[in-house]
Amino acid sequence: MIVAPLTDAEGWRTPYLTAAALALAAAIPTIAAGGLPRVGHAPTWILRDRSLVAIGLLQAATFGLVVVAGNWAVPLLERQEIGSAAAGMAAGLILFAGVVTRPLGGVLAFDERRRSLIALALLGIAVGAAALAVHGPYALSLAGAFLAGISAGLPFAVIFAAAQRARPDAPAAAAAFVNAFGVLTILVGTPLAGLAFELPGEGSVAFAAIAVLAAVALVPLRAARR
Repeated sequence: MIVAPLTDAEGWRTPYLTAAALALAAAIPTIAAGGLPRVGHAPTWILRDRSLVAIGLLQAATFGLVVVAGNWAVPLLERQEIGSAAAGMAAGLILFAGVVTRPLGGVLAFDERRRSLIALALLGIAVGAAALAVHGPYALSLAGAFLAGISAGLPFAVIFAAAQRARPDAPAAAAAFVNAFGVLTILVGTPLAGLAFELPGEGSVAFAAIAVLAAVALVPLRAARR
C-alpha cells in the first residue's frame, strides 16, 4: 500500500530498499527463536506422493494466483488513469485482506463444510479478478481486490491441514511440498502476467486468465475431496 506512492517520490529503487529493510527486521526474531521441535520424519520420498498434488493445485489457485494479481494490480489500475496511491491501496488490499482472513479459515479448518469453503473461495477469487479485468470504475476494482483477498485467505489453513493429515509421518515436508505449488505459480505467473500487458486490453487478459484458472481449480478440489 505504501510502496506505490513512495516510488513516485523516491524512485524505482524504493520497493527493493523497503523489502531489504523489512527482511533485516524480520531476521532479528527469527535468529532469536530457539528450541524449535522436530515435527515428523519422512520414511519415503514425499515428491512421489500423488495425494498431495491436488492439494498443491488448490494452493496454487488460491495463494499463488492472488499474489500474481497483487503484483500487477498497480500498473493495471494506473493504466486506467487511477493515481498511484489509490492503485497501491487496491493492490495492497488484495494481499492484506488475505492475511486478515487466514485465522478465520483456521477456525473453520475442521468444520465438515471445509470443502464448500474452498469452493466459495475459488469462486470469490474468480469474481474478484474478473471485476479487476473489466476496467470498470475504481469502486468496482476496489471491491474486486477485497473479494479476491478475503477469498484467498480463507482456505489457507484448510489446505495445509489437509496436507498434514495426508502425511502425518511428515507434516512439515507435506506442507512445504504443497506450498511449492503456490510459489511456482508466482514465479511463472508473474512474468507471464507482465507479458499480457503488451496485448490489447492494458493487462485485462492477465486478470481474466486468473479468473478462469481459479474457476477451473474446482476440478482438483473434487479430486481432493478425501
